[in-house]
Amino acid sequence: MRCFITPAEWDRDETELPPEEAHHVLHVLRARERHPIELCDGKGGVAEAEIARIDKKKVLVKILNRRREPQPRPHTCLIQGLARGQKMDWIIQKATELGAAELRAIETEYAVARLPDDRKTQRLERWRRIALNAAKQCGATWLPDLHSFHTLSEALQQASFDLLLLGDLSEESRSLRQVLRQAATPPVERIGLLIGPEGDFTPEEKKRAAGLGAIPVHFGPLTLRTETAALFTLAAIRYEFTAEGTPSSL
Repeated sequence: MRCFITPAEWDRDETELPPEEAHHVLHVLRARERHPIELCDGKGGVAEAEIARIDKKKVLVKILNRRREPQPRPHTCLIQGLARGQKMDWIIQKATELGAAELRAIETEYAVARLPDDRKTQRLERWRRIALNAAKQCGATWLPDLHSFHTLSEALQQASFDLLLLGDLSEESRSLRQVLRQAATPPVERIGLLIGPEGDFTPEEKKRAAGLGAIPVHFGPLTLRTETAALFTLAAIRYEFTAEGTPSSL
């Protein structure tokens, strides 16, 4: 049984589970006092604990021991053009499972999806819940940092990368495999991944990204949907940078 707590609660010997976690423990798992439980803080902290007390809707747990797990390397940031419908939910879920360290939704010129300002905070909270549930399912001890909505320029100015990839269909783009294998020896530490929305990036947006060091890459002979391109590339990064024969550090 695994539950997430906030980093602020991590150093306490006893802590109260967040309401959603407490509800799951009580009404889904039907756990009782002294039941063993694993706690994570979303920043690599893992603790063995047990339920100390149940008081109506509240669950108090006692932490028995703690350890820290390193963040998966390389540090990968997905900069995703806002996709329509539930595609973004699916991207957030799968990107978490594939070890993305950061997720930045960006508003682009050709994007089909548009989100009013008064709905952005609510949407970010929804994505955080999706990422949390995905981490529980796959056993990840690190949660991705989900950033506020930005333009492409803002997103690139707020982060620095050793390697910045731009999904691109043009003839000038390079093979993703070739670029990743060159970057794996010696391995780079920070990778940024730019994926356009359904309508792709504009020529001006691509030029702006290239001016900041982005390398245009293609994914083979097929034209992939935006959500497929994002997850294909994240999976390729995990494949190239996870040591052979070693369990994933997720």
